[in-house]
Amino acid sequence: MIKSGFKYLPLLAIATPGVALAQAAATHNQPATDDSYIVVTANRQPMRLDQVGQSITVIDSKAIEASQQVGVTELIAQTPGVQFARNGGHGKATSIYIRGAETGQTVILYDGVRLHDPSTTDGGASLADILTGDISRIEVLRGAQSTLYGSQAIGGVINIITRTPSSPFEANGQVEAGSLNSYLAKAAAGGKAGRLSWRLGATYATTDGVSASTLGAGGVGRATEADGYRNLTLNGRLNYALTDHVELDLRSIYAYGRNDFDSFNGDAPVYGKDKNYLGYAGENFDLFGRLKNRVAYGYTSIGRVNYDDSAARVAQPVTFDALGRTNRYEYQGTLEIAKGYSAVFGVEHVDNSMRTASPTVATPNPAPARASDNTTGYYLQLSAEPVEGLTVTGGLRQEDHSTFGGKTVGSAFRRRISTATRRALSTSPTARASPPIRCAPTGASASTPTSARCAPGAWNSARACALAPSRHRPTTPISMRRI
Repeated sequence: MIKSGFKYLPLLAIATPGVALAQAAATHNQPATDDSYIVVTANRQPMRLDQVGQSITVIDSKAIEASQQVGVTELIAQTPGVQFARNGGHGKATSIYIRGAETGQTVILYDGVRLHDPSTTDGGASLADILTGDISRIEVLRGAQSTLYGSQAIGGVINIITRTPSSPFEANGQVEAGSLNSYLAKAAAGGKAGRLSWRLGATYATTDGVSASTLGAGGVGRATEADGYRNLTLNGRLNYALTDHVELDLRSIYAYGRNDFDSFNGDAPVYGKDKNYLGYAGENFDLFGRLKNRVAYGYTSIGRVNYDDSAARVAQPVTFDALGRTNRYEYQGTLEIAKGYSAVFGVEHVDNSMRTASPTVATPNPAPARASDNTTGYYLQLSAEPVEGLTVTGGLRQEDHSTFGGKTVGSAFRRRISTATRRALSTSPTARASPPIRCAPTGASASTPTSARCAPGAWNSARACALAPSRHRPTTPISMRRI
């Protein structure tokens, strides 16, 4: 039996006023033409929610703050069609599922960098060490989008975006304390002046936690050892406009986590250390006024090491050592063909490498298993709005894998929305209901299970909304956009 811990009971919160927090508070009162009404994940270019043919949820900064969640996993799992499984509390092995698809069948982007671990069996990466600290927005796309993101995007795409500055200088900080010796501290500062904008953030979280197992050592008696977790996350970004049409874009994220866990049959002095590093360097430039270009390099390094501090492992406490690295080179172009017609096209090349080793006392330094592969993909997607309220999107992708060869995939979506609904969106972007709103995929009835309701503060496209019966009402009021 597995138990989960890390329940925060905030006792102290300190915040310095900042534009970022002011923006969060004002989000729901802004017109429908603001950035919060625009999504980029669905079509790899900014588009209004009413033009998106896929099902997508946008969780904004206000919703993130209101949720008081420490980890991104718990926040995302409150959105429809998303579930997660974890072997204990925070920091433990975590798998996330969108519409039933495995973790390796979901693309996870963190500030534009793909969170990908080639050392795992399916290439998927865990969200166990990703905290909500300096995150301002999360877009969750449900359903396949392999045309734009490759073969991994079967279940969907999760796009995690950190805060960006909007004033010459802004700063914010927060400290929380709670049960189980749980503490959370986060701080960030940034500014935007002239051609330069920058932001730095740091988050530290720690908890004693509870035992990941109900059984004592060797499966005898009840568990007595708590399995804690510590996390340090650092993030930074810098943008510099070289000219009016050329911009340099640099981003970096580092996340370190130490988590205590148990063996398969009960309490044990075992723990793991994870080190996640993501880097991004890109150049954005415009040509001819209608063609926007992006040339970028992304790097991901995920290292995982497990230790056993029992007396039997004194000679070699390391039980598992893995490292996965990804180098990604990409070009993307966005062409505005005419009013209501656009094209997104590009090429990506990815080099993956991994090594794993499982040392034992008898073989303390085994030769690691190594492997590598590479993939090159070409994609083109066209979007058209031939008449007001009707958006048609279609595209193709050719992907060539160094081992499995090449394949071509395609997709097509249609989105239709009435003129009256669009007019209502432009004048009243936020719909609040009392009693709270319960949401389900388009065409679903009011009997859809309560697990499918929207997260607090989430906005959803392609869904029908109905008032929840009083016995099913969520305790937190829901604010969302009706599409």
